[in-house]
Amino acid sequence: MDLSQSRIYIQGQNDRVKVVAKQPLSVWSQPGLGDVTVKTFKLHCLVVISCYPAFIQTGPHLAEIRNLEEENVWLQEWIHEELAHGEVWHKQYEALLERQARLGSLLQTKSSFKPLEKKTQALQEELEEAQEALRECQNRSRQRQLHIHKREKENQRMAETVKELEKKRHLSEWEAMWQAKNDRIRQKQHQIEKLNTTIQGLSLRSQLPPASISPGCLEPAVGSSQNLAASVPVDFDLPLPSQLVH
Repeated sequence: MDLSQSRIYIQGQNDRVKVVAKQPLSVWSQPGLGDVTVKTFKLHCLVVISCYPAFIQTGPHLAEIRNLEEENVWLQEWIHEELAHGEVWHKQYEALLERQARLGSLLQTKSSFKPLEKKTQALQEELEEAQEALRECQNRSRQRQLHIHKREKENQRMAETVKELEKKRHLSEWEAMWQAKNDRIRQKQHQIEKLNTTIQGLSLRSQLPPASISPGCLEPAVGSSQNLAASVPVDFDLPLPSQLVH
């Protein structure tokens, strides 16, 4: 194969020489120049080759050829490094492809979750409505409890008031009974005083001579004294008003 038709050119980088080919090549073999190895990268647009740099300058001097051989060794090492980098990049590219596939599957899974998300959202809304209704019921129950507690206090006050009124009523009734009893006692005391006066009169008359006392004068006094004695029953069974207050 004619090397002059390979469109090979020289590119300098950091004071070093890099041989680059613009067209895809496989393996070259040229007598006197050595083997030219070509590697095509998936991630690169250029094809880097290693060869004896006889394309740069041709001369009969062996020292120059040795220098070129050393440069060729450096180029081969550099190409090996680039190949290693290319393998790393290729692995990274494959990892990115795998990640892209996983992301695609995740997106498909997420799209399959949309009905579940809608159902979950509906359930969440129903749960919020139920919680709101529960809060309203709790508020109403709390208000009812407060109202019941207030009514219980009012009923307790009313019961205490009724109890006090009952005590006052019983006390007033017993006071009225004691007042009536006292009135009867005073009336009886007045009658007793009249009876004592009558008895004293009779005793004075009894001290008179018998000839001056007529039976007709004693009968009215004795009858009135008997009537007074019969009409004065003494009742001491009623309790005192202080005994009624518990």
